[in-house]
Amino acid sequence: MRLLFASEATGWTGGVNQIWLTSQELIRRGHQVAVACRAAAEIGRRLAEAGVEVLDWSPRQDYDLFAARRLARLARDWRAGLLHAHHSRAHAMGLLAKFFHPRLPLLVTR
Repeated sequence: MRLLFASEATGWTGGVNQIWLTSQELIRRGHQVAVACRAAAEIGRRLAEAGVEVLDWSPRQDYDLFAARRLARLARDWRAGLLHAHHSRAHAMGLLAKFFHPRLPLLVTR
């Protein structure tokens, strides 16, 4: 399975730690994982150091149509089988991304 996580977090939070732990286990089990996040922020740097593919993505506000379209494009280009949104802004962007990529399944963790 190709799983794309999405998070607007910049620092290391409990949700980011959950992404890290889950992605490590999924990779260990043979799945392909990428994270759409701010690549230059702590989250992007630490995930990349751990061997997780990082796709640069940074929404500016809760309902940022440009960021939602970019997220949909990242998911399509990366051929994600599932978008897993973490944190509130990523939830909103994931829902909006479905308008640009309607067949992409969306999972939300709060």
